[in-house]
Amino acid sequence: MEKCRIRALPLILAAIVILSAFSCAGPIQDANKGTPMNAEPASKVVDLTPSALVEYDTSVPTPPSSRSIESTSPAPALILLYHNMTSSAYPGDYDRNINDFRADLRFLRDSGCTFINLSDIEKIQSGALVPTEGQRFAAIVIDDGFISAYTMAFPVLKDEGVPATFFITTANIGATGFMTWRQVDEISSWKPRGSTPAFFELGSHTVDHRSLAYDPVAYPDKNDYIIFLNMELNQSKIALLPHMNSKQSSVFLALPYGDGSDEPEVANAAIRMGYAGIRTSNYGAFDASNPEWNYRLPCAVMYGSFDVSSALPLYNPYLYRNGVVNLTIR
Repeated sequence: MEKCRIRALPLILAAIVILSAFSCAGPIQDANKGTPMNAEPASKVVDLTPSALVEYDTSVPTPPSSRSIESTSPAPALILLYHNMTSSAYPGDYDRNINDFRADLRFLRDSGCTFINLSDIEKIQSGALVPTEGQRFAAIVIDDGFISAYTMAFPVLKDEGVPATFFITTANIGATGFMTWRQVDEISSWKPRGSTPAFFELGSHTVDHRSLAYDPVAYPDKNDYIIFLNMELNQSKIALLPHMNSKQSSVFLALPYGDGSDEPEVANAAIRMGYAGIRTSNYGAFDASNPEWNYRLPCAVMYGSFDVSSALPLYNPYLYRNGVVNLTIR
């Protein structure tokens, strides 16, 4: 019996040493991730704000100063919003038949509309792009980053020589049904022969397509909501920048579901993060020469059954100047 006790003693001592080590040591490290497995969970603020440079910036920014307008002519502009492209003869609400898409572009051109990119809005405001009397502008935008934007819309836009902005939900890139970063790079780098500016632009549709509208239940502390906006807008822009054409002069934001267009905090976050404007889902056209529109840009959503000709009357209020309607078609 005494021999058994002696033999067991080393085992008992070893167990004590091991238990002491666990009780005195810090958090256990995950060998694969290098992060504590038994550490206290991070606070909500840390979870929402990966960048210390922006995480606590909840100040109200000063809106960009109004630009000097050299042109005295109005610049009626209409953004046409597309989502998924399809070859189906009976597209869903947010699908557009690819043949109808091509027909839309040709109809707008034949109706005298000049195609522009969203960054051209700033050129109009600065006087670098001066509209002629009665000139109407059309901007094509495609949301979400679906694979059909690359396989179907991109070839048609190239063939028709029409610029466009692709609003990307960055967390979806590479997922089933969405573009890869290689395909995004191919789109942003393409340009017609002899063209210098970026022909196809990229914009942010946030990181994961969450609604940007304020939810007091989810964010009882409104600072947490503002920090969430900072994260979504900052991190999506950071992800996009390496894939943008070096000639792209500015970046715009598109609101998921159109939510948050009436939230001043959304516009403030966009200004803090350096966005040139916000495209909402509010229905209508606007005067591109007026910088007061930039953070509430309306559009016409091109649903599967939408007739593009019905969007043309949206231009009319912005063709008025001193009671005269300018209808000159170039």
